Amino acid sequence: MFIHRPKAFLVALLCGVLSVGCEQLSSGDQGIAAARSIDAMIVRSRRVLAEAAIVTPEDCEKTAEALRNAATSMTPPAGATAGQKLSLKMMASQLHREAGRLDAAAAEQLETSQRHRCDAVLANIGAMAQLAEAGKTQESETVAAIETLAARQKEIESQSMALSQLVDVATKEAGETKIRITELRQRIDASAANQMALHQQAMKATPAHATTLARQSDGEVKQSVQWRSQMSLLELDYGTQEFNRSLIAARQSHLQNEATHLAASQADVEAIMQDRQQAVAALAQRLQALQQDAGLQAKTLMETSAGPLKTLLERASESFDRAASDAQAGQSVSGALGESARLSIASAQLSKATMFERRAMGVELESRAFGAMAVLDSAGNWGSAATNAQTERNSCLTKAVESLDVAIQSLADSEVPGNLKLRATETKARLSPMLPAAAAADAPAASDATPSDAPASETPASDTPVSDAPPASEQPTSEPPASEPPASEPPASPPPASHAV
Repeated sequence: MFIHRPKAFLVALLCGVLSVGCEQLSSGDQGIAAARSIDAMIVRSRRVLAEAAIVTPEDCEKTAEALRNAATSMTPPAGATAGQKLSLKMMASQLHREAGRLDAAAAEQLETSQRHRCDAVLANIGAMAQLAEAGKTQESETVAAIETLAARQKEIESQSMALSQLVDVATKEAGETKIRITELRQRIDASAANQMALHQQAMKATPAHATTLARQSDGEVKQSVQWRSQMSLLELDYGTQEFNRSLIAARQSHLQNEATHLAASQADVEAIMQDRQQAVAALAQRLQALQQDAGLQAKTLMETSAGPLKTLLERASESFDRAASDAQAGQSVSGALGESARLSIASAQLSKATMFERRAMGVELESRAFGAMAVLDSAGNWGSAATNAQTERNSCLTKAVESLDVAIQSLADSEVPGNLKLRATETKARLSPMLPAAAAADAPAASDATPSDAPASETPASDTPVSDAPPASEQPTSEPPASEPPASEPPASPPPASHAV
């Protein structure tokens, strides 16, 4: 919302400026007619100011156009004196300056929206970079987990197969050993039965035959002892084989349990992969939405800069130039009117300098946004947009410094307090090193800097504008104000419309 400065100030200004010329009316009929024509112009100007209800940017534009039309209509009537002509020029200068301020205020509102769009573009691109990096990290971790599980699964399968073969071999050897033990036990049992039979036969046989049977029995005993010895060794081997087989079986069971856990882990990984696929899809949608929003904001930046904002700036600049041009006729006049003319020139030029300085800072931020878009979308024309923005920024700074030069020159012979001249000079000293030629001389490597090298939080100097010198009717004539006014505001001048909220 815009709130215009008190209209009473402008009405008083118009009347004060015209009073100088009206005092010089001739006594003839032609002079009287000229005075009446000028009075009619004053009435029309008062009506324009009285109807200046500025609430929306559209109202601001309509009022600025009405002020310009009123200024254009300030043509001296036939028979007007030199003083009257000069007074009309001064009135037209003030009206043009007010129209420029209103256009500058509307431009400032657009620039505020532009800064918000730049912030949105940079924020969206930064969020995209963070999300993309997070997606890459998650993908690498998931892939590493899958590879580890697959390698371990393959290792378990290989070990399980080897252990299975060992179990088969151990089972076969233990079975063969058990068969041999069974055979030897059968032989031992048969030998014991044979010994018993021989002993019984020896008891019934003759001595000679009994001796023979005893020898046979001793042979059976010896054979039985050998078989028992072999059986004992085989039983030891069988126990060892069974023990080894149990160890191998336990290892195989452990591997099977691990394989079961791996299967569960693989199920978890599959679930994670499904979740990841959904997350990747959602992330892709989010990235696409962010990119579309950034592209839309950047496109709006470009269209606004090339369209309505450029129109407002050009119109305001032309109004300030017209205000300064109309006031030049009174520079050489002595007294209050000459002082008012010099201050009007300075005020218009300082307002113009403030407007272009603020625009230069805004374009710098736009250049950063376009540069970020160029990295994101290399196929687009964002790189050229960033270059064009830098060119516009340099042009705005040049115009601001040139306007400050004119303002400082106009203030050189003015009786305005010296702090305004000093602040204007300090502002020029601050802006001059930012010009392309000065920057190239001070820092040869500055041409390699990208638009993103500028700080995002840089605040345009429009917050403390150097503008708006007051008319002579409101200038202090003796003592300076009690408190030192800011550089952008001459003493006792009401706040400019371009900075009202």
